Formats: sequence, C-alpha cells, structure tokens
Amino acid sequence: MAIALTKINDLTGNYRVPAGISNDVIEATLYENDELLLHEIFDDETTAFILNDVAKPPATTLINGDGGLFYKWANLSLPFYFARTNFAIIGWQFDQKSYLAMHFATIFGLLAKVRKELEKVNKKYWHTTGEVVDASQRIISLNKRTVTWLREGTKILFDGNEAAVTEILSDALIKIDGNFQLNLNETKNFVILYKLKK
Repeated sequence: MAIALTKINDLTGNYRVPAGISNDVIEATLYENDELLLHEIFDDETTAFILNDVAKPPATTLINGDGGLFYKWANLSLPFYFARTNFAIIGWQFDQKSYLAMHFATIFGLLAKVRKELEKVNKKYWHTTGEVVDASQRIISLNKRTVTWLREGTKILFDGNEAAVTEILSDALIKIDGNFQLNLNETKNFVILYKLKK
C-alpha cells in the first residue's frame, strides 16, 4: 500500500474522522490528497521521487518544514484534505457549501505561500555551492540545509556535470558518483535537480 506524507496521527485537534471509516480508507485518501498537492507544486518526476520513499528526504523535509522551508506539510495538506473529503471541524456549526468555498480560497492562498517559500529554497539551497573535501572518495561539503533535501539517488549537477548522491555521510557531507574529475578543495556550483511546477 502506498504511504502518504500526511499521517492518520495528524488528524487531531481541529480534525476528526467520521465514525465507521477504516484506517485503510483514510490512509488511501491521505495518499491521494498528498499526491494531488505534490503535483500542484512539483513536476511529475520530482513528485514520484518524493512519494517513492516518504521515510526519507525530500518527503521528511517537507513533512517537518526543514531545509529552510519553515512550513510543515500537514499545515497545507490537512485543510485541503478536509475540504475534499468533507470532514467535520470539532465544535463548529456552518453552512457547508459556503464554508467549503471559503475553505478552498484559504487553501489556494496556503498553496501560493508554500510555492513562494519553495522558490526561495530553490534559489538558496537547491542552487548553491559545494566544496570537494575528498576527491578520491568523491565527498562534497554542503550547507546543512541543502543536505536535508538529499537522499541516496537524488540527481544533482556539480559544476554542470550530472551525478547522483550515493551516500549521506553527515549533516554537511555527502558522496556523489559521476565520471568527471574532482579536485581537492575546489568549490563549484551544486544544483539539486528537483523541479517546481511552473
């Protein structure tokens, strides 16, 4: 079964699950909701990479609001989920149609905010520089916030050369593959090849 970024445990506080709905159904609809939202933000390849392993970055980075994002995934996904699945807010009385219309307006405002924050992250942490600290082992030193977006298999460019992350060694060190030469202590452009939807 596909695993969502948003968890059942996130459905607390203002959100509750109607009686009689199984956890399997909830998890399936949470996944569908997350997939729709991710497609609103990222291109297909990046969305697939995120959903392929939600226990690792960049999914965990989105979930926790790390990596310079400062906005947790559930803060966007739960309002969207509520509006789509017609969940009830505890203790609130409202006209459903007008409330849902208002709710969707709020959601698209949140979506715009998250996109804007991710554009900042893209410019600052996905497009950055890395220093070669071990040329033979292909070890690169990076900003810690950049590393929070990476996992094994993340496609990158180093000095314009295509490569992939092969190992996360620490919160500031990674190993990369590639058939191009690295020189000790050189600092070059480092680009994570995640794509935001235009």
